[in-house]
Amino acid sequence: MVEQKVILKHPSGPVVEVKLGFSWVAFFLGPLWALIKAMWIHFFILLILLLLLNVFADYSEHLKSTPLSFISFFLFVAYMYVCGRYGNFWFHASLLNDGYLPIAEEHNNA
Repeated sequence: MVEQKVILKHPSGPVVEVKLGFSWVAFFLGPLWALIKAMWIHFFILLILLLLLNVFADYSEHLKSTPLSFISFFLFVAYMYVCGRYGNFWFHASLLNDGYLPIAEEHNNA
């Protein structure tokens, strides 16, 4: 499997390496991952979505509805997948918006 990384440098000096592809950390931590990366808008959006999913899950549990419980579980897994699939892309775009510029791209065979 080929692992791609992009190295970004801010004009003021800091250098950041961003892995492209699936992020297991974003998959498991979701909004907390965005908070750690200082991606405030993503943090609040992911947090609101997670709260809405929890309200839906509580509602389906209150109704004791098996189909709604399965839908709730599916939506939560889909939420986690989207966080993992697009997490590094969001982080890369956030850094570019903050003024970072790409200086190198690496390909490692793993």
